Amino acid sequence: MLSAVFYSLPSISEFIVDVVVGSPQEDIRDMAVRQFLLLSRTPVSPSECTGHQLTPRQFLLQTLLKARLPFWVSSAVTRGASYRSVKEQRLLFADDSVH
Repeated sequence: MLSAVFYSLPSISEFIVDVVVGSPQEDIRDMAVRQFLLLSRTPVSPSECTGHQLTPRQFLLQTLLKARLPFWVSSAVTRGASYRSVKEQRLLFADDSVH
């Protein structure tokens, strides 16, 4: 049930693509990829996979496969409105082992 809430967050697909592809900072992109990889491996109970409910792995794959990315980017801004928040994602994806 919690995964359905995550999937329905406003602009979550755009946010995922923005962080993984659009962040100008390599450490943020790397940490995001690691965190989304962990999310994709999250075990899901059989009761959550009924009907049209996607597993975390299926949701992330679908999001990345449907992302429209430019072939050539002449500036740091590659996506939509959520780019502004990508600049501040260092705190969200900070490595807990450092603290």
